[in-house]
Amino acid sequence: MELDALAQTDWVVYCKPPFGGSAHVLKYLSRYTHRVAISNRRLRCVGDGKVRFTYRDYTAQLRDRQLLDPAGIPGAIGASSWVDRYTQGG
Repeated sequence: MELDALAQTDWVVYCKPPFGGSAHVLKYLSRYTHRVAISNRRLRCVGDGKVRFTYRDYTAQLRDRQLLDPAGIPGAIGASSWVDRYTQGG
């Protein structure tokens, strides 16, 4: 069945009241909708339109690393790049 045909169908949804009440449903759903992409301890500095953070390097015995520029100085990514990475979850 094509998507257009499905869109034209009048769907009837049957829902029973939740067993634990609405608070139970919200708690269950929040596990999947409100995940933390990065902890506060990994954020090092936010300012001047840039974000500095540490990350876990799984190829180097799980050491925390910081983004470095070519000179070896702690670097940063632009705030818009940070938002793009954060909203993509990786």
